[in-house]
Amino acid sequence: MTARRSARHSATGLESSYYMLLPAHFVLNKLLPSGASVRIFPFAGGSTNVAAAADVGRHIELPGESALALEHAAAVKPCKPRMLGTAFEDFAAQPRHEAQWDALLTAFFLDACPHVVNAVILAHRLLRDGGLWINNGPLMYHGQSPTSSDAPRLTADELLLLLQRSGFELLEHSLQVCEYSQDPLSMCRSHYRCLFFVAQKQAAHEPQQAQ
Repeated sequence: MTARRSARHSATGLESSYYMLLPAHFVLNKLLPSGASVRIFPFAGGSTNVAAAADVGRHIELPGESALALEHAAAVKPCKPRMLGTAFEDFAAQPRHEAQWDALLTAFFLDACPHVVNAVILAHRLLRDGGLWINNGPLMYHGQSPTSSDAPRLTADELLLLLQRSGFELLEHSLQVCEYSQDPLSMCRSHYRCLFFVAQKQAAHEPQQAQ
C-alpha cells in the first residue's frame, strides 16, 4: 500500500508469515540501506525434472542491480518502505487507516483471504476517493477454512461484478498467465491464469460488511 507524505510516497507491506517477514526484513533493513548484495542459490535443492547438472548451481543476487540502482538514483529520496507482521483484515479494520491510502497493490492475495467479500469491503475502506487497487492472482481460495460454509468462492466474473457493486470503477481487467515459485529451466513447470484488474474507488459509496 502507498500513501502520500508531502511530495513523496511511503509504502507499507503486510505479511503474517515469518517465512516472508524474515527475508523482507533482511532486504529492506540491511541490504538496501547499505547498498550491499548477497548471492543465493534457490535451485540447489532441486533433484527432479532437472535438465542439466549445472542448473542446480545457478545463483541470483539480492536485492538485485535494478533495485539498488533505483534506491540510489532517485532525485528525491524515497520514504523507506516497511513491513508489518499482521493480517490484512486486522490492519484494515483499524479506524485510523480508513480512507488514508492512495493505492493498494495485491498479488496472489484475494484467494488467501478468509472471506473474499469482506476483503473487497476492507480494501474499499482503506482507500481515499480516487485511490487505485491493482491486483493480480488466481482464485484457489486456499485461505478459507475447510469447515467454513458462509465464505463464497466467487468466479472471476462474479468478483469483478462485486467490485463494481462495492464502489469501484473497473479501469482494466484481464486474465494473465503467471508463474509462481518456478524454475524457468525446469522440465516441469505450472502456470496460473491470474485475474488482473485495476479498480478505482468512487466517492460516496459505503459497502456493508458480510455477516
